[in-house]
Amino acid sequence: MSRHPLFISGLDLADMVVNSGLLELSCGAIKDLQTETSSDQQGSSSVSLRYKLDKKSKYTLIAFTTSAVSRKELLRQGGDLVSSKTLKELELPIFDFLCTERNRSFSIHRGAITLFKAHFKELSQLKTQTGELLRTPLIVTGHSIGGSVASLFTLWLLDNIKKIQPPPKLPLCITFGSPFIGNQGLRQAILECSTWNSCFLHVAGNKDLFPKASISQNDSTQSSIEEYKAFGYWKAHRGKILVKHRR
Repeated sequence: MSRHPLFISGLDLADMVVNSGLLELSCGAIKDLQTETSSDQQGSSSVSLRYKLDKKSKYTLIAFTTSAVSRKELLRQGGDLVSSKTLKELELPIFDFLCTERNRSFSIHRGAITLFKAHFKELSQLKTQTGELLRTPLIVTGHSIGGSVASLFTLWLLDNIKKIQPPPKLPLCITFGSPFIGNQGLRQAILECSTWNSCFLHVAGNKDLFPKASISQNDSTQSSIEEYKAFGYWKAHRGKILVKHRR
């Protein structure tokens, strides 16, 4: 039986993004937001999400990040998966569109969905605001667990786009050092929409342990939770977070 690769290498998409300067653009937006977050949250021990919408003449960019305290706390809470049934019980059924006749259930990373739910009101307002800007190219980006929220937010936008006529441009989600956010059910739901998989590019360092945190926890409790699966395109790199293109 063939097995899916752990990381999917989308070289064409990755090279296009690197050559276009979108990685530097996204990374710069995250670094600016992290600087603001660090100065605003000095001494804070709360788990929080920060985001910033930046509208340019030719594109719109949304960056997500969390503090180091938030990342550690969310990891401490566990990297197990929350089922779509449990999401309904938590009064967060907004991802029900991922359930179809062929794909009846899915699961999402607990830390990511916990953070998403804690900031649901603000994210709803951001979604409404973003919906008015979809006629220009939209880049959604995030680092670490903030990148996981960026992926969930992009999925939410993609479902909304299906209802807009004429259809606007699809957003591009670029994450850096983010953990896997779902199981086979989530990946299958994304693959069923032929254009959605190409909307995600995940950049991870070969020696970065955070993207693998959910996998390592999963290995020790294989009998109690489902296996994480990758979706979209992945590009690994050896150096720092900003990837240099080499021919």
